[in-house]
Amino acid sequence: MSGLHFRYFIISLIATAIGASLIAGWGNVIAAGGVGILGGRAAAKPQTDPRLGKVAGLGIGMWIGFGAIGGQIIASIIARATTNAVVTAGLVIVLSLLGFGIAVMAATIAGRESAQSPEEEA
Repeated sequence: MSGLHFRYFIISLIATAIGASLIAGWGNVIAAGGVGILGGRAAAKPQTDPRLGKVAGLGIGMWIGFGAIGGQIIASIIARATTNAVVTAGLVIVLSLLGFGIAVMAATIAGRESAQSPEEEA
């Protein structure tokens, strides 16, 4: 695991926890997609082949997705402890998996689109 993976894992964890607590869980999906795009572009920056950019985006997308799952769980624990809200485990699991999938897809697509050969840049 490189420093880039760890950095975007922490960003995803914090962003999705805040997003999940603000918009009743659906902010997790929005934050995971946004962080996935940023992470995929950052991971694919040194790549020149779109296929390698896709692989780099997929690699960092997995870490961002795990951060999205952790952020959703943290937000639901805090919501249950502070407001005595009823937080069902099924909804937490569904929103966590949805955020994970969105993060992986967003990072993979962003990585593929960001990797450009030197001939295309000229």
